[in-house]
Amino acid sequence: IKAKSLFEKSCDLGDSVGCNMLADMYKSGEQIKPDYLKAVDLFTRSCDNGNSSGCAQLGYMYEYGLGVQTDLQRALMLYSESCSENAGLGCAKLGEHYLTGKGINRDREKADALIKKSCSLGSSLGCEKYFKLRETR
Repeated sequence: IKAKSLFEKSCDLGDSVGCNMLADMYKSGEQIKPDYLKAVDLFTRSCDNGNSSGCAQLGYMYEYGLGVQTDLQRALMLYSESCSENAGLGCAKLGEHYLTGKGINRDREKADALIKKSCSLGSSLGCEKYFKLRETR
C-alpha cells in the first residue's frame, strides 16, 4: 500500500503528520490490519513531536483502552492539551466529558464553549455534538 509506505518514510524522518496518519491507519484498520499497539506508539511519537491531533488521538486510545490500559485522567489531560493547541477532536472529547461529568466535574458552560470551538475548528464530531446541544436548549 503506497500510502502506508509514504507515511512510514515521513514518520521515520520525524514528520509528526506522517506518524499521525500512519497511526490512524493502524487504529482504524483502513487498508491494513488493525494494530492498536503500533497505533499508540505512533500517536505518541506524533504527540511528542508537537502534533495536537496526535495528542487527541492518543487521548482517545487511553480513554477506551485501545493498545494501552484505560486511563481516563491521562486521556482528559491529552484532550485538554490538544484542545489548547486547536485540535478539534480534543475539544470535542473534552467538551463531551464536561457535559456528562465522566471523570471531571460537570460544567455545561465549559462543555458548550469547547464543543462550539471544536466545530469551528472543523471537527465533524464537534459539529454533530454542537447541533445536538442547540436542539436541547
